Amino acid sequence: MKPIHIFLATVVVASFVLPVTAEGGDTRSVEVTGIGVVSQRPDVAKVAFSVETQGKDVEKATKFNASRTARLIDGIKKLGLDTLDIQTRHYRVTPRYPDRQRSDRDLQPMGYTVHNTINVTIHDLRKVGALMDRATASGADRVNHIRFEHSDPTQARSRALERAVENARAEASILVGKAGAMLGPVLQMRTGGPHYAPKVERMMASAARADTPIEPGLLETRAQVTIRFSIE
Repeated sequence: MKPIHIFLATVVVASFVLPVTAEGGDTRSVEVTGIGVVSQRPDVAKVAFSVETQGKDVEKATKFNASRTARLIDGIKKLGLDTLDIQTRHYRVTPRYPDRQRSDRDLQPMGYTVHNTINVTIHDLRKVGALMDRATASGADRVNHIRFEHSDPTQARSRALERAVENARAEASILVGKAGAMLGPVLQMRTGGPHYAPKVERMMASAARADTPIEPGLLETRAQVTIRFSIE
């Protein structure tokens, strides 16, 4: 399905006229700052699941975790996901000590906690809810977060920059025109973007319910440019 791009733009302007000395004499100028905002629908979701196990023996605890994680991955694959879209993000083995005697250096651990986090990339957002339900049913203890992205943010970044420049020029033209002058060429330009912000949804520790509804919403890409124009 072809992605739908919804372009929105705002502009924040800090404008002032100031003289700039150049080799040929004094040049009057106006400086404005424009901010372009582009919104588009995500087409990729990245979901992080965690499996946590405990045991008195480190070997048994790690094997138990490996078994549960394998069951989780097998369950996820039944949705038709590519193996390359499933990867281990974080793996940790932590010894557990009695709280009252943690200062004792010779104290032996009373057990071990094994934590394994799996990242899953899904390209069909209609299956995100089914993925969460399948994962929790297959042994995931926690759905850490859902991260919505766009597979190709280049178009949105370029468009945000274009809108920022367009709005900065439009504002400068209004200011200079109202002052009875004409806007000249660009003397200086600097950019503060674009900034692409994937949407991250933090999830509760409890398992997802059946038919979990997921709404990805819109992603925002922001660009800021500050331009100094000459005044003719």
